[in-house]
Order: sequence, then C-alpha cells, then structure tokens
Amino acid sequence: WIADEVAGRALLYSIENKQIVEFTGLDGIGGLAAGLDGQGWILVEEGETLIRLDRAGGLLRLQLPAAGGRALAVDRVTGNCWVAGASDIIAYSPQGNAVIQWSGLDGGRAIAIDEVQRRVWVGAGSALWKFTMEGQQLVRLGGFVNLFGVEINPGI
Repeated sequence: WIADEVAGRALLYSIENKQIVEFTGLDGIGGLAAGLDGQGWILVEEGETLIRLDRAGGLLRLQLPAAGGRALAVDRVTGNCWVAGASDIIAYSPQGNAVIQWSGLDGGRAIAIDEVQRRVWVGAGSALWKFTMEGQQLVRLGGFVNLFGVEINPGI
C-alpha cells in the first residue's frame, strides 16, 4: 500500500510491481497500515475517518470519535486495526466493528502492536505505555520530550 498525501490517493501494488487498485479523493491523509488479505487501512479527513480498503476496490468508512485518530497499526494475528487518538484507543475488526475501546490516555500519537507477546505500545506526549490486548497497563516509560513514533521488534 502506498499513500500519496498531496494527490489524495492510496494505491496497492503487487510483488511484480503492477498496480492492483487505486483509491482517489482521500483528503487529509494522516496514516496508512497494511492489513491482512490485501486490506489496507487509512486515516483521512484529519483523523476524523478511518477507511478500510480492499484489493477488489471496496472500501468501508468508519467515523471516529470526536478526538479523532492520530496513528494506526494492524495486528497481524487478528487483522484488527488499532487507532490511537487524542484521548482514546480503539481497535476495529477487519469487518469494521469496534471490538476494544479505552479512554483516558491523553495525547496518543503513536501505536505499535507486538503480535508475539500480544502487547500494545502507545506513545503519548512524554510517555510510552505498554498494555495487554485487553487494556491492562503493564509499563509506563517516561522522560521523553515529544514521542513521534514507536516500532516493535518482538524478538528482543
């Protein structure tokens, strides 16, 4: 999946470098993640809308809560798309159903899924949080100035 922010489009290419599908008219792109089975997830409209894209050209629009989405990551085991917002964390199933929602985590700006350890990492302002998939807080690492992103290597 490729997001072209200025052109307002998302494209899926095959391993043979052939375009499979293109979606246009995607204003305010704010994040992109590859899902399972050729799906893609994209934040648009300045984080107000999450769209699930599929390789056949179908899309599913999901309106996000008032705080909006700031970052997203896909769980490669379940296919759930996790969205970090200004005050909420929400996981959507591949069918578009909200399956998990946590509130009260202010400033969510980065999110990563550890599929091996089954953990969710969320960067929020000056802290990095580690949660179970059910929302139980395990760790809070502080002392950051302004967390931008987080990526997980489950082998370490």
